[in-house]
Amino acid sequence: MLGKSKIVASALFIGFFFISLTGQTAPPGILYLSYEEAAPVILASGDEAPKELTSGDKAAWNKWVRRTDREIRARLEQGDEDSIVNLLLFGTSFTRQPRLTESQMNLLARERSQNAVQLFQTVLQVRLEDLLAAMAKPQSNERLRFAKAHLIKKLNLRVETDAGKKVVREFLIQAVRRVFNESAGFASLIQQAKNNQDDEFVVRSKLFSRRGLSSDTSLKPNLAIENALAQLKEKGLVKKVLRVAVVGPGLDFTDKDEGYDFYPPQTIQPFAVIESLLKTGLADKNSLQIDTYDLSPKVNSHIANIAVKSKRGEVYTILLPLDIERKFTPEFIKYWQNFGSLIALPAKPVTDPDPTKLYLRSVSIRREFLSKIHAVDTNIVLQSPTLAEKDRYDLIVGTNIFLYYNSFEQGLAMRNLAKMLKDGGILLSNNALAEFPFTPIHSVGYSKTIYSEQKGDADAIVWYQKK
Repeated sequence: MLGKSKIVASALFIGFFFISLTGQTAPPGILYLSYEEAAPVILASGDEAPKELTSGDKAAWNKWVRRTDREIRARLEQGDEDSIVNLLLFGTSFTRQPRLTESQMNLLARERSQNAVQLFQTVLQVRLEDLLAAMAKPQSNERLRFAKAHLIKKLNLRVETDAGKKVVREFLIQAVRRVFNESAGFASLIQQAKNNQDDEFVVRSKLFSRRGLSSDTSLKPNLAIENALAQLKEKGLVKKVLRVAVVGPGLDFTDKDEGYDFYPPQTIQPFAVIESLLKTGLADKNSLQIDTYDLSPKVNSHIANIAVKSKRGEVYTILLPLDIERKFTPEFIKYWQNFGSLIALPAKPVTDPDPTKLYLRSVSIRREFLSKIHAVDTNIVLQSPTLAEKDRYDLIVGTNIFLYYNSFEQGLAMRNLAKMLKDGGILLSNNALAEFPFTPIHSVGYSKTIYSEQKGDADAIVWYQKK
């Protein structure tokens, strides 16, 4: 069992690592939620709380919190495998096969369908063989290198050999089947909520509570965050923002809707939040500071390397693909067209393998904004930084992150978020989070943004305020 001294020592190690990379001040120490802080959530959660915690035994809590931290972090592995499945289904850098369509995926999901068998043999099997062949060669493609390294570590083999390819082939087929089965189960839960007249938004807000933790992200939720900030300013709920925390900033690996793999992985939300704050007049570029909190080494190392790029004089380029065939709203198209105008310079997009399918924009973030973003390794459900009141955040943003946790875990996260927010500070999320009377963060409104004519292509952002 880890003691408090070891937790602090771990935080100090992260701090030294952070200084060596960026030259910035070390981040705050990261501590687990104490039993005293968690006890009200345990009591209020009833049957959702683990039985081993209901006895009031502090030792049981200390054991549970550390074991659960390991279990949550272990879910990153399945999330990475989901990203590799997306790469297999939708990637274009390693194959001449087109990305799978929604109708093709529906056929694959119905495993007993003869059409599904034929589709696998004619489309997915070719993609799989192309992916195996690509991984067997030296690669400059970061996604293929990641997929190869993950599979080598997971399966303990060489992907260059026929025997290794056979094992990887079988593993990925099973992974595809698992992803489709999970998707069918999620759809069933949502339909059941509709049939029972339950709150569908609440069901969606904890839909992935046992799924692998995915880092995939896209541009869309950032428009919803910008709209929420504009309305909060109009209502006088936010006046000035100096410090921002982005929980689960995400990494565009290969999202099935908008993620592509013909450009390097990229993070979008930290920069989008900066621009939205400047656009709404809620922040000054000289005083604004952004901290990101994530438990993924892949995400944290990527963001930490942004500051390194800045010191080396290198650029950080974000590529913005837009599907020509999807009927986006005029509001989203305008947002896409103008993204980066306040914080970036136009850049030449990399070559699109199929220019008939996409509009492309590319921007290079200005160096003055690269150095504003600092990454901290944190499991927000169980951990939080130790912050003085003056160092707490005016704004916390967390999109597509809390749906990976159940109501009890969300309740613990709210305790941690409350310690991070200043009095009057705002938390924005596209999930309905568990609220308790003893937690000083409560919803004060919401806003909804629609991205396209496609059913469900929208986000509701709930505004929470600490009072």
